[in-house]
Parts: sequence; structure tokens; C-alpha cells
Amino acid sequence: MTSSVVVAGVGMVPFAKPGASATYDEMGATASRMALADAGIGYESVQQAYAGYVYGDSTAGQKAIYPLGLTGIPIVNVNNNCSSGSTALFLGRQAVASGAADCVLVLGFEQMRPGALGSIFADRPSPFEDFDKVTDRLVEAKEIPLALRYFGGAGLSHMKKYGTKLETFAGVRAKSEPARQEQPACHFPQGGDGGRSDERQGCLAGRHDPPHGLSADLRRRGSDFDVRGIRKKARHANRRPHRGAGHGH
Repeated sequence: MTSSVVVAGVGMVPFAKPGASATYDEMGATASRMALADAGIGYESVQQAYAGYVYGDSTAGQKAIYPLGLTGIPIVNVNNNCSSGSTALFLGRQAVASGAADCVLVLGFEQMRPGALGSIFADRPSPFEDFDKVTDRLVEAKEIPLALRYFGGAGLSHMKKYGTKLETFAGVRAKSEPARQEQPACHFPQGGDGGRSDERQGCLAGRHDPPHGLSADLRRRGSDFDVRGIRKKARHANRRPHRGAGHGH
């Protein structure tokens, strides 16, 4: 039987262009401290940590988390491209739900170079070789940067296969933008999502919340997360005594 999982605290630093932000370790440590403060707990309560990033060296997660304390907990680094953050969250949730840990920290950060994304390891087979072949068939415009062709080609394929409208993609894009004061906080443009407003989905972006002011109760529903309790503190919900997981490194 799986246990319910609560996201008790969230912290986030502002997004900025490459070179305009602090280094990845400073951003990661700051966001982590904000999340702990939002949850009302100290780092000593954290039993495991998961750090998601792509453009960084091995054990960059340790570099970002060690400033919080050297407690000896396991720190798992996750590199899974665009799903690195969601994969780290999945692993953290899995650890709590299984009973392996009572309190975990999930962290995501990135320090990128200016310009289009490119290959770093050019002396070995690229993991994108198969993607590149499919992308070449979907988007016959090799002058466009690969990252744009990947996502554009995937969107185009989805439109052809399922009849998805361009307005639907526009609606997803619009909900990630800061809402204007004259617009409702959770508003989809007409036609963007069937012409309806979805408060639960829209508020997940947290447009009017402070960066560390979101809390959500994540519960299991089949293979999906049921996200509830937006804007409510979950600090005291389903809290169990900390058992003190074994130390890894």
C-alpha cells in the first residue's frame, strides 16, 4: 500500500538569460533554502535528495546541495534531458510513497551557454541519431536549430495524427506567461483548450504566487498525480515521524 505524498514547500529563483544568473550551485542552494523555509523544516530533516540538470558535470547536485549541510544523505543526480525535473520529482515521490524515506528534497537547475543547443560529446555516437532521422523527415528545414525542429516536428506530427489545432498549442504557451492584471488569473484564450477555463491547470503555473508560496497535495490516482490543495499549506498534512534513513555518501 502506497503512502500519500505531500509537497510541503516550494522555492524558485527567477529565470534569466545565460550569463545573467548566478552560477548553478548558487541558484540551486538558494532555491533549496526557500523550499525548506516554505515547508517550515530544517535541512537535517531531509533524508534523500534528487538533483535534475542536463548541462553540468557529474555530481553537480552535490555542489548545489552541500552548502545546506553535510549530513551524509544520498544525493542522486538525474540527467534525462527535458524530463530531468519531472524524473527527479518522480523518484522523490517514489521514495516517500514506498516508505524508503519520510522527507526528500527535489532540486532542478541549469546553467547554459548563449545560443542554440548543440552537441557536447562529438567523439561518440549521439543519443539523438534516431531522433535526428525522424526530425529530418518531419521538418525539411535543416537551417533551423535542432531543438526547434525537435519540438516543432513533434507538434506537427501530433497535429497530423490527432487533428490537434494550432490554437491548442498556443493556449499551452499562453498559460505559462504572466497574466495581465485585467485578465483572470487562470485564463485560457478562446479555442486554446476547447474555449474553457481550467482553474486547477491554470493555477499550477503559480503566476500570482510568490516563488516559494505554492504547496500541493500530490496523491496517487492510477498512474497519475492528483494535484490538490493549491495555495494551501500542506506542512501538517499526512506528516509522519522521521525515521532517519541510512546514509549513502
